[in-house]
Amino acid sequence: MDAPQIQYVQTKDGVNIAFSTQGDGPAIVRMSNVPWSHFQLQWEKMPERRAFVRSMAERFTYVDYDFRGAGSSTREVAGFSLDAHILDLEAVVDHLELETFALIAIINSGPLAIAYVARNPQRISRLVLVNSYARYSDVLATPEARRFRR
Repeated sequence: MDAPQIQYVQTKDGVNIAFSTQGDGPAIVRMSNVPWSHFQLQWEKMPERRAFVRSMAERFTYVDYDFRGAGSSTREVAGFSLDAHILDLEAVVDHLELETFALIAIINSGPLAIAYVARNPQRISRLVLVNSYARYSDVLATPEARRFRR
C-alpha cells in the first residue's frame, strides 16, 4: 500500500482540511489528538502507524484528516473552538458522502467526537475513544492532575 494521497476539502468557514482515504468497506474516520495532527508525517516516520493503517484498510475505508491549524490543513486560522473543529469533521464526512461511519477519537479529540455524536447520532455506527475523556474539567479534577499542578 502506497503512502496516503492527500486530498483537500473546504469547511463552511473557509478552512482547507487535508484528508486521505485508504481501503474499501464500511467507513472508519479517525480524529487525531488535538492539536497534534499530521497523518502524512505519521505515515512516513512511524512504522507502527503504517502497519495499523494497512490492517484497517484491508477491511474498511479508513479516513484520516488533519485538524485546522495542523499538518497539511490550513495553518493560519482564526479560531479553534469546539464548533470550528466539528466543521472540520463535517467537511470531510460530507464530502465523502458518508451516511454512517465509525468514529475513532484519540486523547484530546474525545470531547469533539462526543459533541459531534450528540448532534448527529444517526450518522455514527460506533464511537471509539482512545485514552480520552468527556470533559477536560474532569481530567483537571483528578488527584494526579492536582499533584502535577502543585
